[in-house]
Amino acid sequence: MNKKYLPLFFFIPVVLVLWNMLLPGFVLTLDMAWTPDLPLEWSSDGFNNSYLIQALLHALSLVIPSWLVQKIMLVSLFFLLFYLPWRYLPWIKNETARVFASFIFVLNPFVYSRMLAGQWMVLFGYALLPLLLHTLMSLTENPNRKSALTFSGTLVLISLFSIHFLYISLIFSLFWIVALTFRHYDFKTLRLYLLSTFTFVLFSLYWLAPALTREVPLEARFNAEHFEVFGASSNEPLGVMANVAVLGGFWGEDVGWKYYFVWPQAHILFMIAAVLILSLVCFGIYRGIRNPETRYITYVLIVIGVLAYITALGAGNSPFKGLNLFLYEHVPLWNGLRDSQKIVGVLGLLYALFAGFGIEFLFTKLSNRMKDFIGIAVFCLPVLFGMYMWGGFHGQLNPVWYPNDWYKVKEILKNKSDDEKILVIPWHGYLSLDFASQRIVSNPTPTFFGKERLLASRSVEFGDVYDQEIDPKYRLLDYVIKNFETLSDEESFEKKKKNRIEYLIIIKNKA
Repeated sequence: MNKKYLPLFFFIPVVLVLWNMLLPGFVLTLDMAWTPDLPLEWSSDGFNNSYLIQALLHALSLVIPSWLVQKIMLVSLFFLLFYLPWRYLPWIKNETARVFASFIFVLNPFVYSRMLAGQWMVLFGYALLPLLLHTLMSLTENPNRKSALTFSGTLVLISLFSIHFLYISLIFSLFWIVALTFRHYDFKTLRLYLLSTFTFVLFSLYWLAPALTREVPLEARFNAEHFEVFGASSNEPLGVMANVAVLGGFWGEDVGWKYYFVWPQAHILFMIAAVLILSLVCFGIYRGIRNPETRYITYVLIVIGVLAYITALGAGNSPFKGLNLFLYEHVPLWNGLRDSQKIVGVLGLLYALFAGFGIEFLFTKLSNRMKDFIGIAVFCLPVLFGMYMWGGFHGQLNPVWYPNDWYKVKEILKNKSDDEKILVIPWHGYLSLDFASQRIVSNPTPTFFGKERLLASRSVEFGDVYDQEIDPKYRLLDYVIKNFETLSDEESFEKKKKNRIEYLIIIKNKA
């Protein structure tokens, strides 16, 4: 295919992966409770780095149906996941090898588990990592004002989607800059780094300033229980360390949520593909070390990869648990990475780079006829590595519609005063919804019916972590709901009156 039109090729795997998810309706899953209205909200105790993205989606939903906005988001996400590594990964010149590297970057357990969990903003942050590596290399190999501004612009772009991948990218960049500055240093480069820093801060002040002046930051409420509950997990038959090595380890893989889906780790073909891909990664590393032009950068990336692997384990059951708990306690803002497995995204980037680099070297040793044969055969590896991603994630994420009763209730509530509060039962922050194939979804009722008047649970209820809320009014209501049967009639009436609860919405499920 002509290189000019090759980007269009990536729409083919995008469609094959999303498949039934592109049909009309809402794709609802754990952290993606998409609703007909997409309100614009400002959080008082969290980060608001994604406010501009929310504003864009909100504006689009005023023009076209919200479910169609979601389709545009999904297609854009997976196109960038396939396209950006092909376009920006360094060193790999052979087009087949570049496409192969792109497939490794997308078709893996990290993207699989995060999409099942509906964490699309996390995946947008991950998709931008190849661009980050490209701009870092440009800044160190050809330091000028353009490369400095491009680097800072990439950080700003990452910040729009994922605060976690922004933090990971900042740590990655700091390590890279220190390592490369140690090798070659001059005042011009230092000025460019300062320019990049200033530009990033300037364009991020709208959310940085409020975040740095919060009275009780959300991440400050995390403790050892949070770190252990959200640490990297096993997924039978793989233990924690092996699961992270194959880009798995999402905390949901070791809890009840896991049983709503199928997992590739239990399939022998996945294991064969994983071993062969890791072998190609090692071969690519060997090639990078043997080549004088790439040797030093390869060593830097090896160290980054090892550190990423160790820290991605978090407080999971591994020999590095003590070290990671120390980092949570002593490294500024590190406690925000309680979901440590997000760091596996860095491994995904390095696996794609070195596997593609290794395949390219093999192609140089083959005849043209063998290249065609091997070129086709080798793509079986990423196809199997992401074996349950094809066909709408194995048909597990089907679009659905909210029941008519929900819309009827919404119409009724439009005529009620905002002072009249509505209590939602069951009192859970995550619900198993029958119209969404009983999948557990973060409670969509506040967004669907209007957060101003709705009283709904914000609980996490995962392991020993119940919630992370400090709002005294919410804490009081939560206490009343949980202890309703033990309260006297006078107490329950007084609490009800204090919260001005006038109506009750009960979500009935078959199960």
